[in-house]
Order: sequence, then structure tokens, then C-alpha cells
Amino acid sequence: MSRLVSQARPTVVLILAGILLGCLTALMMLLVNFTLETFAGWLAGLSQNRMRSMAGTLSILAPIAGALTIGWLFNRMPESGRQSGVSHILMIFRQKSPRVPLRNAWVQAVGGMTMLSSGISGGSLGPMIHLASAGTRLLPSRLTLSDDQIRALILCAIATVVGTIFGLPLVGVVFALELTLFIPGIAGILAILASSLVGNYLYALGSGRLMNKSMSVPNPEFAHLPVLDLLVPAAYVGMTVAATGFLFLAVTRLFSARRLIYPFWIRALIAGIVTSAMALIDPGIMGLGLAQLDAILEGSIVWQAALVFLIAKLVASAACLGLLMPVGIFAPALLIGAACGSFFGAPEVKEMIALSVPPLAGNYAFFGMWAMVAVLFRTPLMALLGCALTVGSLNAFLVSGVVVLTAFAATRYIFRAGRLYGVGVRP
Repeated sequence: MSRLVSQARPTVVLILAGILLGCLTALMMLLVNFTLETFAGWLAGLSQNRMRSMAGTLSILAPIAGALTIGWLFNRMPESGRQSGVSHILMIFRQKSPRVPLRNAWVQAVGGMTMLSSGISGGSLGPMIHLASAGTRLLPSRLTLSDDQIRALILCAIATVVGTIFGLPLVGVVFALELTLFIPGIAGILAILASSLVGNYLYALGSGRLMNKSMSVPNPEFAHLPVLDLLVPAAYVGMTVAATGFLFLAVTRLFSARRLIYPFWIRALIAGIVTSAMALIDPGIMGLGLAQLDAILEGSIVWQAALVFLIAKLVASAACLGLLMPVGIFAPALLIGAACGSFFGAPEVKEMIALSVPPLAGNYAFFGMWAMVAVLFRTPLMALLGCALTVGSLNAFLVSGVVVLTAFAATRYIFRAGRLYGVGVRP
């Protein structure tokens, strides 16, 4: 009996640590969202989701001011002290001793919140993953966790953040495993599941929602259409997403090549200027852009406007990523993918390529959104699972599968694009 207890103790400790980390992650996410909404409301008189209303002089000055502020604060720090986001966590994850530095977490919190609140194009998921992973340093030292157990807890942090953002805990678990290509064992998987479930539940209690409304199929009538008529446009959407993902990586490389030439404050200024310039074209590219995502999924944006938005968002987000700004890329990936898919629901585009299916722009945007995540993060299983849990019908799942698999296969074997975190974005 004593032998069984001694063997079970590491498993129980890891699961309890995962649950505790899930609670800390949910509280952190509530605090981050509250901070973003508060500062964005102070800056623009509206919430972060309404950043599109910022125009004119404010659109020009806000991102530049935020970038200069962070550039001045962090310019004298060594490059290693400014590393942040998912790429930084993955680098630590692969080290022999995967301990997340708290100094970098402070840089991520201050830098990420300041830049997103000022309208810099980016996402909050990367900063949240960094802060959640740093939560492993706040766990009681008496737990005496091994290096592999800490890696499992970092997976708990990634899974909890992603699962909570989508309102789908299992999607977060698959994303964490697929992103890191690390299998932590039965105890680790149980800890990841427990962390994701607990974190999602607590966040739902605190925010008052169970699932992001953007994570459901916009038009349920899509399920009743003949599936064979939908496969051709699905392949078109997949190829378009793959080409756009390749272009995004190419633009990111272009800006990333300048990161060793200029000091950090100049890189931050360039990121602010590029965002401001793109905001003059379409103010919807500023900040997280969730209001714009809802509009695209609802099909309320004409394809010409979606094309302008896609170009502006792609350039601004690639600049911020390539120049090592402390913001995430997940939200821009969703927006860019949704814009790609929305083209094929437009009546004009349907006539140009002789499609016989109804113009359901929101549904194609929904599938394009998941496909872009699969392309940029190399997580096709996560994208397929997300579609399976949200589409609600076999026909829609088959179409979404064609979109995701076509995009992923084209990225790998036609465009031969690398991973998002393998293009030299971080040293």
C-alpha cells in the first residue's frame, strides 16, 4: 500500500498543481481583459472591441505614442530581458531547466497591455500565455516539481488560455500538445485537462459567458446545402488562406531582418508608424479588432472592404511581430483568415469564379479563420477539432475539413512555408 501511495503522489501533486495554475490563469485573464477595456475606454471613450471608432488624429498619434513609451522604458534592457510571448515560452520549454523568468513576465505585462491599449495591431493570447506560464513560479516550492512536471504545467497554461479564449477546453489541450509536440504522460495529460476545465469554468463565472460568440457557425442553414456543391469553394478558401499565410510569413521576415540593425526604441517607433499608416486606410486594424471579426462573420462587410482590411491588418501585424513587439499574433491570425474566407461568400466573387453555391460569406469566413490558425501555428488537429465542436452538422464539418486540410497541405508542400516561430522572429 505504501508503495502505491508513493507512486501515486507525483500524479496527485501534478494534477493539483495544474488545477491551481488553472485558477491563477483564469484570474489573470479576467484582469488582463479588464485592463485592456479600461485603458481602451479611457483612450477612445469605448471598449477595446470598439477601437474601430478611433480615427483622424487619434489614429495617427495613439499607436506611435504607445510604441515610443515602451521603446523608452525597455530600450536599455538586454535583448534577453525583452523576450516575450509564445516564442519565448517555447524556447524556455525546450531548455534543460524550463524556469520562466519573472522579469520577462513583467516586460510582457507592461509592454503588451500598453501597446494593445494604444491601438498597436496584435493579440492578447500570446501575452496571456506568457503570464500564465510565469504562474508556475508562483506555485508553492514545497511541491518539489521536476523539470518534466514543470513542462507539463507550461502545457497547462497554454491549454487553459487557448481553451478559455474559445470556450472549448479540449481545443486548448490539443493546441498545447500540437504546438509543443511534447507528450507529458498520463499524469501530465490529466493535469492539462483539469487545468483547462477549471480555468474555463472560473473564467465563465467571472466574465458571464461560456463561449465566445465568434466561435459558432454564423448561418446554420449552411448545414442543409448539398455538400458536393460546397467542396470546390472550400478548396478555393483553403488555397487562399495558404497563400495569405505564406505572404504573412514573408512580410514578417522582411521586418525581422531589420531587428538586429536598429535599437529597440527605433523598432518600436517603426511598428507604431506602420500601424498608424495602416489605420488611416482602415481604423479597424487597431488593437485586437474583435468588433471587426464579428462584422466579417456576420457577412456585413463587402468583399472590397474586406480586402482592404486584410492588406492593412497583414502589414501592421507582420511589422509588430517581425520587430519583436510584446504583443500576440493569434487575434490577427483569426481576422486575416476570416477576411480570406469572406471573399468567397460575396455574390460578385461567386460570379467571377462561376460558383453555384449561395453567398454565405460568414460561413466561409468562419472556416478560413480556423484554417489560418492551422497554417500559422501548424496545428491542423486543433483546427479540425474546433470545427467539429462548433459547426453542428456533418456537412459543415466536411467542408471545414476540406478548407483546413487544403490550407495546411498547400502551406507544407506547395508554398513550403516554415512555422510562425521558425522564421527568425526570436533569437
